[in-house]
Amino acid sequence: MNGTRRGRGARPTSSRRTGRAEGADAGPGGGGEDHAERGSSTAAVAGIAAVAAILLGAVATVGHVAMMNQRAATAADLAALAAADAARGLRDGIPCEEAERTAASNGARMTDCAAAPGIVGGMDVRVSVGLAPAVGFLGPARGLARAGPPPEGEEAG
Repeated sequence: MNGTRRGRGARPTSSRRTGRAEGADAGPGGGGEDHAERGSSTAAVAGIAAVAAILLGAVATVGHVAMMNQRAATAADLAALAAADAARGLRDGIPCEEAERTAASNGARMTDCAAAPGIVGGMDVRVSVGLAPAVGFLGPARGLARAGPPPEGEEAG
């Protein structure tokens, strides 16, 4: 024999915690793992993935809003320059029509156009740019710009 005791008085020792014989197979995976913790790593990974997806969505939303605000600012600047050039006679056309055409060609909608108070040949233009439907509840991005000739006594450029 190999030195193990067999016979009438031999019985396996048991674990006090589980009441199972030591070394007994604990089921799939063996090793005596606690069944209450099975699948907990799957739930943790799913939770981490959900949080990562939410954060990614928030970053994408902020990036989209920032990009549309920049587009609105650019469209307003260009539309105000076109309107001011038309008001000063440097460009053919009616100032606010030129501003509207320029805003539209830059993906914006002109919402207001008026002569700048106190600036001869100056124009104020407001535009808006729509956001993606998923974040449309935030309202459109808006831009405001003023353009005109430099003040008297200052050299341009």
